[in-house]
Amino acid sequence: YVLRRTAAYILVDKELGTTQGVLCSNGQRINAPIVIASAAYLPRDLVQAPATPEPHGDSAIRRCVCIASGPVVSEEGVALAMLPPGACGNAACIRILQLDVSAQACPRGKYVWHIWSAEAGPCDLRAAVELLRRLAPTVAVHWCAYYAQHCPEGSAANRLASAEEVRPGLWRVPSPSPEVDSGDAIAAAKRLFEAIARPGDEYLETMPEPETVEDDPDMAPTVDLFQPQPSTAPEQWSEDGGERTEEDGNSAAPAVSSGAAAVSEAASDAVPGGGHAEEEEAPSGPPP
Repeated sequence: YVLRRTAAYILVDKELGTTQGVLCSNGQRINAPIVIASAAYLPRDLVQAPATPEPHGDSAIRRCVCIASGPVVSEEGVALAMLPPGACGNAACIRILQLDVSAQACPRGKYVWHIWSAEAGPCDLRAAVELLRRLAPTVAVHWCAYYAQHCPEGSAANRLASAEEVRPGLWRVPSPSPEVDSGDAIAAAKRLFEAIARPGDEYLETMPEPETVEDDPDMAPTVDLFQPQPSTAPEQWSEDGGERTEEDGNSAAPAVSSGAAAVSEAASDAVPGGGHAEEEEAPSGPPP
C-alpha cells in the first residue's frame, strides 16, 4: 500500500506503447508492467463510450454520509432500509445503510448512515436526510457530506464489458455500482483475472479446511479476563517432602514459608568449613 498520495501520471513506453508504471503526486515512481485503474485516472481518448448508451446520458450515484447520535432504524446495529419512490420527492428508491460500533465504523454511541440513490437526473439527498430527521426526532445529526460518483457505463452489462485492456499493460475497471452487494465488482475482477493470470491459475483459490483446532485460530479457545481462572500456581510441599493438602490443617501460605525455611536450613548445612550461615538484615533502601 502507498498512502497519502495518488497516481498523477501513467508511464508508457513511447516506442513500444507498453505500460511502465505510475508516477505519484509526490514524485515517486512505481514501476509495474500491469496497471489496473478506473476510468477517472485514464485519458479521455482511452475511455470509450459504452456500446449501449444510457437513455439519459451518463449516470451518477448520489451519495451522502451522516454521523448521528442514534439509529435511523428502530433496532440497533447494522441495518439496511429503503425509502420508496415518492417518499421525499424522489423518482427512484433511496437506500440507507446504518452502521454502528459493531461494524467498527464509529465510536460507541454513534451511528453512520450511508445514503445513496442512482436516480437519473438531479437528485437532492438533503430532502431524504430531513425526512429521516422527522422520523427520528430524538436523534441528532452531527455531520453530513454530499457527493456524486460519475458512472459513464450506466447499466451492469456495460460495467462488465468495460473491464478490458485499453492499452498493452493498462487495464480499466468499471465505475462504482449502485447495488447493495458486490456482485458486479466480483464479476469484473474475475474477468480481469482470467485475462491477466497465467493459464491454470485458480480464481479465489479455496483454502484447505483445518485438520485440528490448533491449526485454526478462529477455533482456538478464548479466555475471559473478567472471569476467575483456575489457579496455575505450583503445587505446595510440606517440610517432610510430602504434598500439602487440606488435611494438614495449614493454608498454602505457611507451606511456602516452611518450605523456604527448610531450604534455608539445608543451605546452612552446606556452608563451606562446616559453619552455619548467618542471616543478614535486608537493606531498607531500594535494590541496587
